[in-house]
Amino acid sequence: MNIFKSEYSKNIFTLFGGASLAQAIPIAVSPILTRIYTPEEFGLLALFVALTSIPSIISSGRYEQAILLPKDEESAINIFALCLLLISLTSVISFVVILIFDDIIVDLLNKNEIKYWLYLLPLSIFLVGLFNLLTIYNVRLKKYLDISKATIIKTIISATIQLSFGFLKSGFLGLVSGVIFSQLFANFKLLRNIIKNKELISKIKLNQIKIKVRRYIDFPKYSLPATFMNTLSGSFINILISSLYSVSTLGIYSLVLRLVSIPTTIIGSSFSKVFYQEAVLELNSTGYTKIIFIKSLSKLILIGTPLFLLLYCIAEDLFSFVFGEDWVLAGTYTKIVIPFFYIRFISSALSSILSIYEKQKIELAINFIILSSALLLIIFSLDFLHYLKLYNSIMFLNYLLFLIYYYKLSVSKYERKP
Repeated sequence: MNIFKSEYSKNIFTLFGGASLAQAIPIAVSPILTRIYTPEEFGLLALFVALTSIPSIISSGRYEQAILLPKDEESAINIFALCLLLISLTSVISFVVILIFDDIIVDLLNKNEIKYWLYLLPLSIFLVGLFNLLTIYNVRLKKYLDISKATIIKTIISATIQLSFGFLKSGFLGLVSGVIFSQLFANFKLLRNIIKNKELISKIKLNQIKIKVRRYIDFPKYSLPATFMNTLSGSFINILISSLYSVSTLGIYSLVLRLVSIPTTIIGSSFSKVFYQEAVLELNSTGYTKIIFIKSLSKLILIGTPLFLLLYCIAEDLFSFVFGEDWVLAGTYTKIVIPFFYIRFISSALSSILSIYEKQKIELAINFIILSSALLLIIFSLDFLHYLKLYNSIMFLNYLLFLIYYYKLSVSKYERKP
């Protein structure tokens, strides 16, 4: 079958096209942004995103991962309602925590600048959590074009606001305003596909929500702490850099992550969304996911290898020429992290196999390994360059082993729970 003619490939290319355009926009404006915002201001933005990501990714109790699993729409919409309630509750709790402990949080992070925008965190937590939830439900509906449009809207709004505020010399406020308003508009786009179906909404029942809480309890029981560990490990690195090194170093490193993560954001996430949906269908039909797993793995290797190899070759010249002399060191950091990001690009795109097989305990163990790898390095008093080399070497090996396990899981027979 022609790669461009299968439904699987068409769905991937739909998401890929939207994600490509969405990433092209921030890439295009980055040389301007790096000249109107300082590395310190980018560092504060990375810190804000780190503080948002931990509660937002766990705000739904990871029940959103169960939305694709049931065959009937009534079950799916009740899981959606459950997630929405949990996200709202998390946002309220985060606001209360900040209201009571704002001074303590500022002291712990040793950044007085954050006191003025801490109260934006609950709003951002709600919007990010809602976007993740809406994206998964739209994957179930196979509204891939709308997901692409929402992603594009998100980056257009963000770039427009950040550029406008930047020329007004608003500093960090311009960067964080772009993030929040872009999330708001993207959510409106995806929400329409759900609220317009009045008949489906009417099937939301409290007793059904309670049933789903019990049926998919392994997601908050095991997948929630696993996801918390995974998110904490990434956010922890940013907070660690800010505390032990400098906000300027974090700003440079965050730009590196932004660039190196492009293949994952554009291609890997597109594969992941479609792979999840198609693998569930194959599992329900045959009891295996081997065919779709191997097909996805082959395509990821074929596409990812030349992309990361090219980026490795041009990294140092790219940063100095495109982003300015203040960002030259970013090229050195990029060459260090590329091997790890390459294997993570492939492994993470296929990691939803754990949710499909309901292997939440294994997911917990994997993410414990990831977090432990990050935390153990604290005991070494390393300069940032040596820390980066050691951390990325360890994580490369971890993700390679995870990928091998995902393959073995895909060829194993599994009987889904009733």
